[in-house]
Amino acid sequence: MWRAFVWAVLAVGAGFALCLGTARRLGGEAGLCGRAGRNLLFWGLCVGNGLLAGGLCAVRGESEAWVPAALGFAGGGLIFACLTDVRSGMVYDFVWWLVLGTAVFLLCHRPEEWRPVWGQLAVFLILQRFWFVRFYGRADVYAFCACGVIESAFGMGLREYLIQMAEAFFLLAAVQGARRNIGPDGNLKRPVPFLPYIVCSFWLVLCTFWETRIDFWFGK
Repeated sequence: MWRAFVWAVLAVGAGFALCLGTARRLGGEAGLCGRAGRNLLFWGLCVGNGLLAGGLCAVRGESEAWVPAALGFAGGGLIFACLTDVRSGMVYDFVWWLVLGTAVFLLCHRPEEWRPVWGQLAVFLILQRFWFVRFYGRADVYAFCACGVIESAFGMGLREYLIQMAEAFFLLAAVQGARRNIGPDGNLKRPVPFLPYIVCSFWLVLCTFWETRIDFWFGK
């Protein structure tokens, strides 16, 4: 249990290091969103992200402390991207450089995990860049690419990438359907940020498929 606590603290600290610097750069002294309640939500999400990253690594038996730290750092960047997308409809490019850089760092230090799926990762990245970009924004493409790189660092392949996409669209449909924001033609009446649903589906996939080797309808 003490190792889980240490990993969680490392992940929280890593996520905070990214979120604090970027939040100050965007919001100045007024904070990220300009409201105390939203700032509290921001920091609460950072803490939850760190604890989830650290706890997940502890449950999975990760022996290297830098793994939850890097995962928490990347997760903190994804949270910040979500909040800026919700607030202003845009995400700063430097956030994606940090998140993608951390994802590639994870990938490079876990070659035994991603080598069997490198071809599937390459196909997924190409599809995101040249085909799926027609259906959603550039920031969403970057988010799916970053999530795919991180997932491949934990041995996941094309099956998990596509399941994450399906889960993101399912969450979007469920939430917006409950809010009566889907028209008769199946399109949204009012556009909403897609990033929060991508990030939620990313953690769902990590919790479900990371080294569990669960076979759904895809089989072995």
